[in-house]
Amino acid sequence: MKTVPARTVVLSAFGTILLALSQAAPAQDALPNRTFKIIVPFVAGTGLDITTRPIAEKLATRIGRTVIVDNKPGAGHVAAANEIRNATPDGTTMVVSTTTMAVRSGIANPPYDIRKDMDHIVMRGEGPFILYVNPSLPVKSPKELADYALANPGKLNFSTIGPGSSTHFAAINFALMTGAKFESIHYKGSAPAITATIAGETQASFDQIGLVRAQAQGGRARMLAVSGLRRWPDLPDLPTMDESGFKGFNVIFWMGFSTTKGTPRNTINALNAAFNEIYKDPATIDMTTKSGAVLIGGTPEQMQKAVEAEVEQWQRLIKAGNVIIE
Repeated sequence: MKTVPARTVVLSAFGTILLALSQAAPAQDALPNRTFKIIVPFVAGTGLDITTRPIAEKLATRIGRTVIVDNKPGAGHVAAANEIRNATPDGTTMVVSTTTMAVRSGIANPPYDIRKDMDHIVMRGEGPFILYVNPSLPVKSPKELADYALANPGKLNFSTIGPGSSTHFAAINFALMTGAKFESIHYKGSAPAITATIAGETQASFDQIGLVRAQAQGGRARMLAVSGLRRWPDLPDLPTMDESGFKGFNVIFWMGFSTTKGTPRNTINALNAAFNEIYKDPATIDMTTKSGAVLIGGTPEQMQKAVEAEVEQWQRLIKAGNVIIE
């Protein structure tokens, strides 16, 4: 593997050239003979970054091109979205699109619109969040957390992975359904948000299963509920928010791969086919499950429809919560 600066990792297919030639030949005709880049809108070492790198490596092998993973963190994923919007529309620059991008697209005067500013390649996966608290907090269920917040105004703070993020809106939804008032303290990604909660700087948060479970197993966090409508198979004893008395509570995260608007259709189709094949790989399935998500795949059209539905959902929640995001 070529040595490059820490925030950029080059993943090359040269180590498996014979396999690449046999797998990639049909796709190569539709793809530029250039280096491809996948932008991750989080800092290196975060969950989404860690799980994207093996997929990028498999993509390099499958399409017979070098693939770079480039981290572009920033509030609301604006930096990542801007790079995609300004890139050459040939499919060589891709981004891991996320729930946060749908949220940002639903606010008044959005910095970008994921529905219109990008071409979508394929859905990647989705999963629920875990509502968790610092173990010193005297609560063991979402109902007890709501009661605590109501009885102790000003004493409960939620950490989020950023203003307007999916974890921010999970907290807002919790507040709307309980009538509780608390502050949302925003951090730059999951790692500092989780650290703040287990250190007692904040008291509660929502975040991905793969990140929270390790802290709970070490006694540094207490998991209260799953944010989706179904229990997570690996955590069968952990109830959903819906089962815990918050009927209809369903806030999940999703991610996909998108590229610059105006990219040729045959290029998008070639990349879509490559990603869908990667999603069949047992190691990719296992990695995704352990991170707290399930793979989806599908067509570019299906992703476009899913993105449009997501933005509409968040627009309704933004309006209901009278939320203003700068």
